[in-house]
Amino acid sequence: MRDRAEQLVVRQHERRECRVPVTVRIGDGDTERVVLSRSAGDGSGAITATMVDASAGGVGLEAGMFLPRGVRVVVAVRLNGEAMELPARVQRVLMNSRRPTYYLGLAFLATGAARTELADRLVCALDGAGASGAGTGGASAGEAGGRSC
Repeated sequence: MRDRAEQLVVRQHERRECRVPVTVRIGDGDTERVVLSRSAGDGSGAITATMVDASAGGVGLEAGMFLPRGVRVVVAVRLNGEAMELPARVQRVLMNSRRPTYYLGLAFLATGAARTELADRLVCALDGAGASGAGTGGASAGEAGGRSC
């Protein structure tokens, strides 16, 4: 059995609330492990979801489909006319309602400068999206990697 301290999840980055429609597809390395039926999502092998929070380390999604922990995914989002693809791994899954609706906590796969650049682009795009993409408050310079949008 794992030590209780290992089971604790501590957030490393401040979360920024938002409500943005996204499309999620299974990452190349996990397409044999997780196969979506043609009736799932739009029939293209992708599902629709809503991004409900974002941080420098990843994003939180609300989805109508369960995805197991550890699965690699690519989240496609369009903000202010800019299409972005966010490669990530499912770190956390919670069932929110009986509809069913799941909260999927995703961690960006990119590391170091690549992750900082990805997070900067996402936070700046959320800031520019205004009410349609932003839930509460703006990102601080530290949250956006110190760069101004």
